[in-house]
Amino acid sequence: MRAKHVKAQSNRNSPKAAWVDAVGWPVFVLLVVAFLFGGGGSRYGLLNLIVQLVALGLLVWMVHEAVSTWRSRPRTLKVLLVATLALPLAHLMPLPPSLWHALPGADFAVNTRSLVGVQDEWFPLTNDPQRTLIAFASLLPALAVICLTPSRKDTAQAALRVVVCLGLLNFAVGAMQVVGNQNLLPYPLLEEGRLYGLFASHNTSGLFFVAALCALYGVAFDEVPEGRQRMAKLAVGVLLVLGAVLTQSRSSNALLILPLGAFALGWFAARRDAGRSIPWGFVAAAVGALAIMLGFAATNARIGQTLVRFEDLEDGRPEIWQDSWVAFQTFFPFGSGMGSFDEIFQAFESLEYINPGYARRAHNDYLELGIEAGLIGIALLAAWAIWALRAWWSRRRGSEGREVDASALALLAIAAQSLLDYPLRNQALLCLAALLIAVLAARSTRLMDGVRE
Repeated sequence: MRAKHVKAQSNRNSPKAAWVDAVGWPVFVLLVVAFLFGGGGSRYGLLNLIVQLVALGLLVWMVHEAVSTWRSRPRTLKVLLVATLALPLAHLMPLPPSLWHALPGADFAVNTRSLVGVQDEWFPLTNDPQRTLIAFASLLPALAVICLTPSRKDTAQAALRVVVCLGLLNFAVGAMQVVGNQNLLPYPLLEEGRLYGLFASHNTSGLFFVAALCALYGVAFDEVPEGRQRMAKLAVGVLLVLGAVLTQSRSSNALLILPLGAFALGWFAARRDAGRSIPWGFVAAAVGALAIMLGFAATNARIGQTLVRFEDLEDGRPEIWQDSWVAFQTFFPFGSGMGSFDEIFQAFESLEYINPGYARRAHNDYLELGIEAGLIGIALLAAWAIWALRAWWSRRRGSEGREVDASALALLAIAAQSLLDYPLRNQALLCLAALLIAVLAARSTRLMDGVRE
């Protein structure tokens, strides 16, 4: 009996158990479910529904913990969360004909509804109520992550380790796709030889590798000697960089400069703080070795395909942006309704730009948000950016400064790719962003709870 008790106690004190306990087992479960089922975007509604139902179930099961955490979160964060959730719901509120007829872009809806004789009935602001409701539901897993993530001192470190582990899982799944063309997930491999991992889009997969590298920057392996810690980080980092390269995502490969630059600056700063000189000869040799490795890598067929893609930077995005800008101006300042882009863009697509492909997104999340949510959406986005910047600035000098830097860097990578893609229209990355926000908010929450630092 004593032996069983000792074994159980050792299991609770094991590093793996400590990770799960620090990040919260509900959040750990939700993240795993989100990455296994929520990497496909809006085209995989049933899989997204699984993630949303799990999030709702966890919120109900852990309602006392969720309410307690919610109360202790910073007031500004709570206001932002409520406003974000309220936006799609406001777009679903029925409006009288005299009001919705006067909205900018209403001619689009009036002409359509006149065909069936319902132009004088009450309708909401949104042009696609079903998609707007889905847009609201997609926010619930992110809300669950923020409400269920603990605010312990070791939460930030545990959260970053979980992200790195998910990055390695993404590499393992993607390696089978690249080497053996074996796909364990329901998403089709659109182009053979690319690494998709847990995602339907190679761009999203590449961005997640970048985010995992940012998380690796903040991870500390205190339980191993410093030399082995460096070797472990180097080995994991090489796999994550290789994964990003094999996705053949140009934007993700360009964003590798963020975590790699952070590692380089961190190394220089550590030597400076220790009073040690910079071994410029070693730096030059390392740069030379990297150049030689890139030269050999270019001869590899799969890696070479990534480099070749940078030679041809032409794609259909500028044409989509031009038509999207017309839609933005048409519906400004109230927008066409959250989630309605796919419905209304077809009416604005220029005949000279039509091709066999189908633009379901604006390929610029800021422009798409402006079309769907208008001025309020843009203002809400700016408020989120200001909150994240202030949270990072106020905590970067604290005891969790490295973890805060890593989280802010990963959020910056997501924001940067949003200029060319739509990473947050994805349940997995939306949950990741929520986890990073919870890390930024953790210290403020502890202070409000009266925990002494």
